[in-house]
Amino acid sequence: MLIVTLSKTFDSLRTQAYSTKYIYLFFLKVPMFSDDLRTKLKASAENLLTITTFYTSQNIEDRLQKLESITNEEEFWKNKDQVEITKEHQHLKEISRRYNSIVESQDELSGLVDLFESEEAELKNISKEIDTLYRDINRFKIELLLSDKKDSSNCFLTINPGAGG
Repeated sequence: MLIVTLSKTFDSLRTQAYSTKYIYLFFLKVPMFSDDLRTKLKASAENLLTITTFYTSQNIEDRLQKLESITNEEEFWKNKDQVEITKEHQHLKEISRRYNSIVESQDELSGLVDLFESEEAELKNISKEIDTLYRDINRFKIELLLSDKKDSSNCFLTINPGAGG
């Protein structure tokens, strides 16, 4: 009965001027919105892949576990490098926490977009979270890639004019 009613409504509106565009936009509005969110998630997934590659290549998880075992030793407080080890441990712990949080958020939001595909109000709320996640991923990517000790130092850039441009 619902299909018949929609069919009759569509036929009656089709005869009016510009109604075909309205109906077309009306029926495709929510799926296009969910497709836009999927596109945003796909774009953030590319940056997340960069983060994951860097995270695994730097062996951050292994280094963190090694520092955990060192800090849990009974005689750790006697270690002359205690301060440096503790600082590095806290730094890697924060990186690991943020990385895991971002990965979990990406997975959750992807599932939520699929779940609420036809509910525009929920998709608007999810859209705000996806925008926040996108900013967090970009910020974390820059912080992670520029986390070397020398990256905070100044640099000199010299541009010399010459042939070719």
